[in-house]
Amino acid sequence: MKIKLDNFYLEEFNKDNLEHLEVIRQLNKDQNSKKYLGDIFYAIKKIDLRKENYIDKFNHAFIAYYNSYPVGYISLSYIEEDYQISCGILNQYRKQHLASLLISEFSDYLLNSNYDINKIIAVIDKENTASKMAANLAGYSEDDNTYNIKK
Repeated sequence: MKIKLDNFYLEEFNKDNLEHLEVIRQLNKDQNSKKYLGDIFYAIKKIDLRKENYIDKFNHAFIAYYNSYPVGYISLSYIEEDYQISCGILNQYRKQHLASLLISEFSDYLLNSNYDINKIIAVIDKENTASKMAANLAGYSEDDNTYNIKK
């Protein structure tokens, strides 16, 4: 699956694509990404299982490209009756507001698409101020460390 957004191009994660693997490896090696996102390879495996168990729901992990460069990872998973978004930006592309722009464009795409998605949540650690700011800038509202955006 490939998605063209206003400023990003998303390619569904492919374990045979060396560029995709390198993005995830870099995020997994980064101390902050690892702390807040956990093992992304494991998360992708869980997304693939959800894809099999909930075939009518949107469960996908993507590598995000900005100006033709891979800048990070974004996913949407159907977890316990909610759609949960997750995003990680490579260290060299942080502090450029790419996370908030990516989350905003991806959320708009999903909420305005033909998918049956009316609400997206982001569970953010209370210490993760950068992700809280990105979620707020992307239009998400906070409710007890869970951020959400609705149609």
